Amino acid sequence: MVTRKTVYALRALFNLAHAAGTRPQLAAEIAASEGIPRRFLDSILRQLTRSGVLTSCRGPRGGYALRVSASEINVAAVIRILDGAAFPFPCLNWDHPVRCAECPGPGACAAEAALGAMGSAALRILEDMTLADLVQRMAGTAQGDTRSLVTLRRAVGAPAPVRELP
Repeated sequence: MVTRKTVYALRALFNLAHAAGTRPQLAAEIAASEGIPRRFLDSILRQLTRSGVLTSCRGPRGGYALRVSASEINVAAVIRILDGAAFPFPCLNWDHPVRCAECPGPGACAAEAALGAMGSAALRILEDMTLADLVQRMAGTAQGDTRSLVTLRRAVGAPAPVRELP
């Protein structure tokens, strides 16, 4: 699962992407505006700086800023930096899938097949989604646009959705 660390990182990066082109943002300002505990945010910002996503400057005009434009930073990369992978099963690890200890026998696992399809779809969406997309989406939400960030559609010839069981 995606951790609170990644959730806070995405909120902080959104703040920085929204403020792009202005002065660098202080960690205290980001923490206050996004409701993130300051000490936890400091750790996250240092990790994002070490990974090359952010730049930081000390001094009275210091703070944090995006190293590259928001359109060059995808959400999947942020998740990888902070959490490694966003799925709770080793067989669904993006970088190094390993058979789960719970799986019986050497054959294919139905759970991996089902969850793997979901994981692959989620990964494609997160790799295609940038910070710029989030800024644009949030601007639309502020103006009353309630459409989903990702529009899902049924493929031609695909079977009808399955009814949920009671």
